[in-house]
Amino acid sequence: MFEATFLKDFKATVNMGLQYLSTKNNELTNPYYGDAEGLGRIFKNMSSFFSFTSNQILAWKKSYGAHNLDAFIAHESTFYKMSDNYGQKSKIVRPNNTEWSNAVIMDYMDSDSYGFDMESYFGQVRYDYNDRYFLHGTVRRDGSSRFAKGQKWGTFGSIGAAWAITNEDFMKDIKWLKNLKYKLSWGVLGNQDFITDPTIAGYYPYNDLYSIGNLNDEISFSFKYKGNPNLTWERSATWNTGIEFNIADILEGEVEYYKKTTKDMLFLKQVAPSLGYAQYPVNDGKMVNKGIEFSLTAHIIKTNDVNFDIRLNGGHYINKMTQMPIDDTTGKEKPLEIQGGYGWSKGHSLYDFYMREYAGVDPETGMALYNAYYNVRPMALKT
Repeated sequence: MFEATFLKDFKATVNMGLQYLSTKNNELTNPYYGDAEGLGRIFKNMSSFFSFTSNQILAWKKSYGAHNLDAFIAHESTFYKMSDNYGQKSKIVRPNNTEWSNAVIMDYMDSDSYGFDMESYFGQVRYDYNDRYFLHGTVRRDGSSRFAKGQKWGTFGSIGAAWAITNEDFMKDIKWLKNLKYKLSWGVLGNQDFITDPTIAGYYPYNDLYSIGNLNDEISFSFKYKGNPNLTWERSATWNTGIEFNIADILEGEVEYYKKTTKDMLFLKQVAPSLGYAQYPVNDGKMVNKGIEFSLTAHIIKTNDVNFDIRLNGGHYINKMTQMPIDDTTGKEKPLEIQGGYGWSKGHSLYDFYMREYAGVDPETGMALYNAYYNVRPMALKT
């Protein structure tokens, strides 16, 4: 880290960070019983992770009587790279040796390297008057290698305000209320992560990907993943309001309410397999998360020798789809979108389990019967 102060009110900071992680895994399947009986197998895997981050920050701070201002502008570059090397040999000689020289048949050997870069420009301005009224604003511009040319950049930001009520003159006679602050904020965040596919395809979701194979000792290609060059940032707009309080240094806490609306959701949408692929990445759909959170701390005993506190925190959350992805064949919103073990449906949570309605037993075969696909409904069970 490098830091320099100049012109009294300015400070320049340069930070750089490196991280490297490596893992090695050896697996030995014995030749005495199981699916490798009479053969034995040795599997090896070596993985590495490397990241580099560099940022440059120019900050300014100034006070004009009761008016306090500070601001900064910054640039940041990040780079991530992951590598995997793996292979397996079989027909081992010694039953307790994990070196490949202990086996004679090479089953397979492969390696992958993948990663992504991100470039960011951002800044913030904060203002407070006499430690009573607080304002802040941030804006940032992010570019990601996970999206195709023309779709890489997104602009995000936030604004917020707070009022320290107990610092007002009309509150000075209320000695038992040590702190009371009201907060309000709104902001837009961007997301580039593909939670449904964090592997190689998740880092290059805009490209069609193919696997290289051997066909009679000639190069062959097989389709692996359908990309979407129109992908861009998922956007979430959140507004939050709440209070902080401290009553006589005995009870203090926070209560906050938030509502978060996410649109252009990033996920793998199901399509007809007759297209040659069963799913592809999209920005589609809209959901709302909202809830209330609280944290309380009661100072039961507070002496020079003993402190005893009781802390309680909790929350109540609601997650709901408000707009379903568009069905490419009809041009209308889908009634149901299966995502892993869950099913999305308008008006329901992303974490509802879905199953067919039970329709009794077939009297001729004794087999269970279920209603048609379109009668699928959400179960009460949620995570």
